[in-house]
Amino acid sequence: TTLGGIVVDDSGNPISGVRVAVRAEDRMPGPGADPQPRVSSWLTDSFDQPTIVTDASGKWQIDNAPPPTDDNDIEFFLKVEHADYVSDTMWGELQREQGVTAADLRRGDARLVLSSGVRVSGIVVDSDGEPIDHGWVVWNDQPYWASGEFESPIESGGRFKTPPLPPGEHPLTVVAPDWQAERRIVTVTKGMEQLRFELDPGRRLEIHVVDQAGDPIPDARVYIDERQGWRGVGSLHNQKHSGVPDYGIPRRPDENGVYVWDWAPADAVTFSIGGKGFASQTVTLVPKDAPHIIELAPRLVATGSVSDAETGEPLQTFRAIPVIVFRPNFFVTPFRHTVVGRDGNYELPLQGSANDDDS
Repeated sequence: TTLGGIVVDDSGNPISGVRVAVRAEDRMPGPGADPQPRVSSWLTDSFDQPTIVTDASGKWQIDNAPPPTDDNDIEFFLKVEHADYVSDTMWGELQREQGVTAADLRRGDARLVLSSGVRVSGIVVDSDGEPIDHGWVVWNDQPYWASGEFESPIESGGRFKTPPLPPGEHPLTVVAPDWQAERRIVTVTKGMEQLRFELDPGRRLEIHVVDQAGDPIPDARVYIDERQGWRGVGSLHNQKHSGVPDYGIPRRPDENGVYVWDWAPADAVTFSIGGKGFASQTVTLVPKDAPHIIELAPRLVATGSVSDAETGEPLQTFRAIPVIVFRPNFFVTPFRHTVVGRDGNYELPLQGSANDDDS
């Protein structure tokens, strides 16, 4: 069946070239439920599904939507984007604000209004007023987890410009290699003046990652917490992700287990530090003259035996799977950590724990 609509500006004029992504509600049955047919949730931008853009009259349409169900209709989510207008930062954002329903979409007259917004511009300089012409300006506190692009490059002369943002308060973080990151809350209004960010030189943060014997762990990983690693937000990150730039913040120590970040901020950063065969450790660190020594404990391993209850003979092949108890009656089974037991014996590494009291 078909879904469709029209996209217009604040004056009611149609906007062409708006990218419209469409997703259907995923009604996956709960654990233990009888298997039921499922709808393909990606109706555009996936495999052989087309990318949809509005035509000269601002209209769009798809013809691969699942039909209504007998009891209640499927919910559909839109994500619209245009370089010259305020776009969705998450699925269904503008759709919900403007009350667009599944019935509107099925009739083909779903109307979405895009605002021109405000492009925030400015300049990034050092303490001497000289322009810094590399790096990014980030206008989302959780870009690693958000869907879309939330970074504008700093260009020649230290100048930057964001896409249109809606009026109101927005977090802006400046990340430039060799310099300390800076974050501030900016009130975005029409006709606002250009911003000026003055960055201080980066600080040296050195971490020595060792085992309990004091020997270096060269293949360790040193990841900034991607949700609230710096100032309680995730705009500063160093994990690989297809949706965010690589800021150039180191991820691993050298062959001597020495990790160096030469342009760290002066305030605290929270890291998750771990390595193969070792339990991860969460630490909050600030730059200092001496290196931080982080000692990793070996990962706990559960071992045991499994036998046939009737014969007492060991089972030749079976699976052992950890179950994490976050709190009473809240269990999670990470099947990706399954191991195969043989000849009645198993060894099951317990991921991320070095505490004998952990469940």
